Amino acid sequence: MNSSFNKLLTFKTVITASMIIVFSINILLIERVYALSDSRQLVLDAWTLVNEGFYDPDKFDEIQWKRIRQKTLQKQIETSEEAYSAIEDMLKPLEDPYTRILRPKDYELLKSSNFGSEINGVGLQLGVDDYDKKVKVISTLGGSPAEEAGIVSGDLIEKVDGISSEKLGLASTASKVNQGQKF
Repeated sequence: MNSSFNKLLTFKTVITASMIIVFSINILLIERVYALSDSRQLVLDAWTLVNEGFYDPDKFDEIQWKRIRQKTLQKQIETSEEAYSAIEDMLKPLEDPYTRILRPKDYELLKSSNFGSEINGVGLQLGVDDYDKKVKVISTLGGSPAEEAGIVSGDLIEKVDGISSEKLGLASTASKVNQGQKF
């Protein structure tokens, strides 16, 4: 009886040790799951907004939109600045001048340039040229000062008050032009 008891005890010990080893190995092999940082969440929120509201969803298949999200989230994104840059890179394959991120500073400038009036400015719709990153005229408003001055779609705005439009960025260029700065 002692022999049977010892065999049973040895068997239970071996089984218990085996289970502990198997569970320990599984725990070590499971990848750690991290919560999304605010910066990564910002990128994911931007992707979701574009995914739900883009005017040409067929473009997503062409550029592998879901894969772009995956690749973007694999990058190091720890700061807001890294998040904004990642979003800009993520939006480039869409090749749409109207789908872009407006950084907080530029958004504030844009808001302040349009605050308090229904119509203001010189009557320009601006975008960024994909080739040289200069600010270009998308269109002019009929009867506007821009149209009267002979500005047409495709014209590039090289400088405003002596500062290059690439350095200023789209929102700052638009704000300065609407405030009557020389370009």
